Amino acid sequence: MKLMKTTIIPESSVENAVAWRRNILICNAIFILLLSGCATLKPTVSNPDFVLGGKIGFQRTTLEGGEEGGSARFQWTQTGGRYQIDLWGVFGQGRTRLTGDARAMQVTNGSGEVLLVGAPEVVMQQRLGWMLPVEVLPDWLWGLPTPAFAVKEAQSDDAGRLSGFSQIGWRVSLGEYRSFGEGEQPRRVTIRRPGFTARVIVAERAGKPLI
Repeated sequence: MKLMKTTIIPESSVENAVAWRRNILICNAIFILLLSGCATLKPTVSNPDFVLGGKIGFQRTTLEGGEEGGSARFQWTQTGGRYQIDLWGVFGQGRTRLTGDARAMQVTNGSGEVLLVGAPEVVMQQRLGWMLPVEVLPDWLWGLPTPAFAVKEAQSDDAGRLSGFSQIGWRVSLGEYRSFGEGEQPRRVTIRRPGFTARVIVAERAGKPLI
């Protein structure tokens, strides 16, 4: 009769195997959470006039006299007088979509849930903690003053390109002109008024300005 050889597995090896399996399960769970956090809103605009993409940062003076700021990546899609602005941070977590026109804005989160609807300046202040004049931003981000309002203190750079102007109480500075398709447009747009500054870097452009 042939005796079968019995292999005894050390207790430490069993514990290591269990720990290894547990670590694998934890890593898989974390990976799934990251993937779910990276979910983005689906585009809802067809045939837009233009699409801009880049990064926006802001700095403002608080009521206590201190300074605070933040930044986010953005994609701005414009169709006529309507806009769709997507804002997001690392892995797409906290993604926010702003849609509307000069009169009303709607805020939607990454799950498609409507969070707030109202006047653009009120909605942006409540949800973002800051606001910009969305009725003129489509022109400013292309480096153009809005025809509907008076232009003051216009300046040009050494190449004759517009480098700054003032409108409706805001100062707009333009710089780092780059070739995007037809002609040159500013890569950097700084928009400020007392107590608040927004710095926009436009890394991508598609389409043409409205004016």
